[in-house]
Amino acid sequence: MSAQTGGTRPRIAQEHIVGAIPTAKADETIGHVEARLIGESKSLETINYVYVIKDDGTLTGVFSIKELFRQPKSAHVKDVMKQDVVTVYPKTKQARVAQLAIKHSIKAVPVVDKQHHLLGVVPSDAIFHILQEEHTADFLRMAGVQTLHADGMELSTIPIASLFWRRFPWLIVGLLGGMGAAFVVEYFERASVADILIVAFIPAVVYIADAVGSQTQTIFIRALALEEKLDLQRYAWREARVGFLLASALGLTAGGLVFLRWQTGAIGLVIATSFFVTILIAMTIALFLPWLFRRLKWDPAIASGPFATVIRDITTLVLYFMIAERILALVG
Repeated sequence: MSAQTGGTRPRIAQEHIVGAIPTAKADETIGHVEARLIGESKSLETINYVYVIKDDGTLTGVFSIKELFRQPKSAHVKDVMKQDVVTVYPKTKQARVAQLAIKHSIKAVPVVDKQHHLLGVVPSDAIFHILQEEHTADFLRMAGVQTLHADGMELSTIPIASLFWRRFPWLIVGLLGGMGAAFVVEYFERASVADILIVAFIPAVVYIADAVGSQTQTIFIRALALEEKLDLQRYAWREARVGFLLASALGLTAGGLVFLRWQTGAIGLVIATSFFVTILIAMTIALFLPWLFRRLKWDPAIASGPFATVIRDITTLVLYFMIAERILALVG
């Protein structure tokens, strides 16, 4: 999830804060809190939870409205509240806010400052809006459509000119990539790598590398969006091990099937080696592009879709033909 406003700047929690919320002190009785909230109910913007604060506004606990009416009126707030409160900061990305709400099954997420003073909450209706906005933006971006800033507007009502210019640039990237792929094939055909089986396996090699790369990239972009303290080195090392297993399994399977069907060890070795190398390179690209975009303060999700596909496809073709040319030259 990675919706943007104002170009590439992610939206944050403070854009959704409401401040008129139920609060209580730890030494108050449930009956006193209940009576006060009934009197204030018309002025409150959300009433899912009662937030327990100190005199200086520091958040110390929380309990639900349901719990409020379940407890005896003589009970004290400190005996009812939960002290382990899920919180976010004003600058927390909105995608992270929604993820925390889902993970902890809460209807609103409190926002605090560095001193843990309660500033307000992101209410349930805002969380639903965030989820809809983020998923729509991600879906469009993966399809090669720039983010459509049309708050409250149905996609079917967006002006034709706006739709055209937000789809056309990435399609041009895809077209140029296709032309580049054609030049690669033409070059290696002239270099005598024209075995019919080599040509026949172009779609399979390109597809597998692209599929593995897309899987890796999608998971990585989601991790970047939802895990604020993601250990990139540890994550990359884990993906490297997964990539080695995938590349080995797919390479050996493809090479073995080619050998069994066509009884040609040379082409089988080409296919096996190509699958192994191109899968590893595709996964490397899938990790590098989002990381690079993040370092440049751009939305990592832009690195998905047609842009990444073009880079992976051309790289895969070049590697495939280079491997084929070298192996076929060695076996004579």
